[in-house]
Amino acid sequence: MAAVLWRRGWRNFKEVPVLAMGFQSKPISSSSSLRTEKLTKSYVHNPSLFKFPGKTVGQTLEATAAAHPNKEALVFCREGIRKTYEEFLYDVRQAAAGFISVGVNRGDRLAIWGTNSYDWVVTQFASFHIGAILVNINPAYRSAEFNYSMNKVGVKAIVSAPSFKTSDYYAMLTENCPELEDSQPGQLKSKGIPSLETVIMMGKNNLKGTYNFDDVKLNGKAEDFQKLKQIHEDLNFDDPINIQFTSGTTGFPKGCTLTHHTILNNAFSIGYQLGFNEKQEGRICLPIPLYHAFASIGGTITSVVYPAASICPSPTFDPEATMEAIDKERVTVIFGTPTIYVQILNHPKFNEYNYDSLTTGLMGGSPCPPELIKQFIENMGADEIMITNVLLQTQIIVCGECCNNDCYDTKVRQVKPKINFSQLKVVDPETKKIVPINTQGEICSRGYNVMLKYWEDEEKTREALDESGWYYTGDLGVLDEEGRLKITGRSKDMIIRGGENIFPVEIENLLLEHPKVENVQVVGIPHEGWGEEVCACIKVKDGQTATKDEIIEFCKGKITHFKVPAHVVFMDSFPLTVTFKVKKFELREIAAKMVAEK
Repeated sequence: MAAVLWRRGWRNFKEVPVLAMGFQSKPISSSSSLRTEKLTKSYVHNPSLFKFPGKTVGQTLEATAAAHPNKEALVFCREGIRKTYEEFLYDVRQAAAGFISVGVNRGDRLAIWGTNSYDWVVTQFASFHIGAILVNINPAYRSAEFNYSMNKVGVKAIVSAPSFKTSDYYAMLTENCPELEDSQPGQLKSKGIPSLETVIMMGKNNLKGTYNFDDVKLNGKAEDFQKLKQIHEDLNFDDPINIQFTSGTTGFPKGCTLTHHTILNNAFSIGYQLGFNEKQEGRICLPIPLYHAFASIGGTITSVVYPAASICPSPTFDPEATMEAIDKERVTVIFGTPTIYVQILNHPKFNEYNYDSLTTGLMGGSPCPPELIKQFIENMGADEIMITNVLLQTQIIVCGECCNNDCYDTKVRQVKPKINFSQLKVVDPETKKIVPINTQGEICSRGYNVMLKYWEDEEKTREALDESGWYYTGDLGVLDEEGRLKITGRSKDMIIRGGENIFPVEIENLLLEHPKVENVQVVGIPHEGWGEEVCACIKVKDGQTATKDEIIEFCKGKITHFKVPAHVVFMDSFPLTVTFKVKKFELREIAAKMVAEK
């Protein structure tokens, strides 16, 4: 019998089994049986394989904890923390009531700032429980970026780590709000961030002007738990509950606003594609940052839907900690960007760890090279890898057909993932008209997965979302007659050489087949005559050396002559975002300078 979980004023809450909430353990229909006609234009709609429940994230956690109280939910390896669903729900309720006690209410923006930790996830779910809108702050932000994000969405309260490595979060808080050190906790009035009233710091120290997170968790009184129960029952699944900022590589970051419905069903879709509706022991390795949707939705929220434990190896990505977690925690699924997989596969201690529990990899965040997929399957022993399209505005779409040992020479090389659970079309970037099949254009998405809006930015919202609800992704792709999508790159990454359009991903995929190349990024650098020329930025494998002529010769005869790199530069590393995406705009500047200095 499922345990009845309660705390003080919440004794009469009725628990509901997961499947009773509307989640289906088996598909209601098969998309292949419903659509047998070949496509003639680049539009596809694959029906949902399950019913969407009208529930909140908090209600889902309550039900899962009731059904699986003693099952492991979360593991934070470096912190030495293991929590069952019953224990996790208890901590979430404690934190939620504590937040209410210090003045955080439904609709308030509550920011979370720090690297991966158990307290981060507790804050995430406690915020959802009380209907506050969680604002994910990039842990790599410096003072000015932090100030912009906080003011953009009017944050009332923040939960922050004190520091991590060179990031002193408390120092940046006091830089922006010098009044903090002379304020009483919860009574901040600052010119720097006028909306901010309450600062809650993780860790053991009591810092001036702040509440301590552990103390707040113990601060909830009977009336706070009663208020929590009432809010929890009144929440609407269409309420906005999360704001996640874009990377800001083409301007100031924009706040993507997400609802319970968007997040919950996206998590269910991910787990469904991974087979968690049938498997009993899913264990997800999350070396990626929780502040991003890939981990905080694809990971922790997926974990409370099925259930499938989330394993966080370290506060930030550490390849050896990740390999150790896969081995010791018997991980079945790993999430990561291509850069993460490259660092793991080429780590000098790679062969010291066991990967036989691993069945699946989820790869996304940037174009996924076929050679890298092949290496993952061959060297880590997984049965399959799935390709994802990860955009904050459209969430995580598990769009890959399973690629395995039997099919990577065909499916992986063609890179034709299949989109499920939403509508998709490919349009001409200029006219916005749907293009014929097998014609490149801009990928657009519409469905439950699309964000509600950019927070308090009507102009940018109108630019991204048209009146019919289509989101224009900026990704380029080709849709075939079977409804499978080949992602060919980003429109902003395109190189224009003498009127010829060149897409870096094609050249990158080729160069990754070179036996000496560990990683490669291709960018366009300025040229007086051609406008731009192709430059290959290469990181060679440990113990190897290569020359420009060797790289160029490898490309000749395999791709059109104008795509062959005119320049080759060798690097030890590439500039990365905190989510391990390559900052191509910064890389262009570095490469151009290296070429000019030769």
